[in-house]
Amino acid sequence: MGGFLGTRADLIVDSIMVITGFLPFFLLYSFYFASKGRYTLHKNLQLLLLLVGTISVIALEVDIRLGDIKSASMQSSFYGTTSLKAIFAIHLLFAISSFFLWSWMVFKFSFLGTKEIKHSKHKLFGKALFIDIVFTLISGWALYIMSFAL
Repeated sequence: MGGFLGTRADLIVDSIMVITGFLPFFLLYSFYFASKGRYTLHKNLQLLLLLVGTISVIALEVDIRLGDIKSASMQSSFYGTTSLKAIFAIHLLFAISSFFLWSWMVFKFSFLGTKEIKHSKHKLFGKALFIDIVFTLISGWALYIMSFAL
C-alpha cells in the first residue's frame, strides 16, 4: 500500500516523515513549559516525544526489514550512489547521537529535583539536543526525497 505524500514511500514512512516534521515544534513547546516553571509538563512531554520517536524508529526498522520500501528506494536515481550513502551516514550519526543524548537526559534528569536541574547543564544539553534532532530531521528528509521522490 502506498503512502499519502505522493512518493514511492509507504504509509509507515510517510507517517514518520509527518510526525518528525512536527517534532521541533513540540520540542519548542516543551521548552516553553520549562521557561514558565511548568517542569512536570516539560518532563512529561519530553518522555512522550522520546517514546513516540522510539516507536517510530522501531516501526521504520520493521518496515525496512519486512516491508516493500527497499524495493521502492531501489527505483531512485540515487540508489547505490556515494551521495546517498554519505547522507545516510550523516543521518545515522545525528540519529544515534540524538537518541542516546535524549535518553541519557530523560534518565538522568528525571530523578533530580528542580533546584539540582537548574544548577546543572540541563539547558545547555537541551539546546545541543535540539540542534542534533534538527540535523537528524534535515538529513532524514534529504534521504526521503532522494530515496522516494527522485
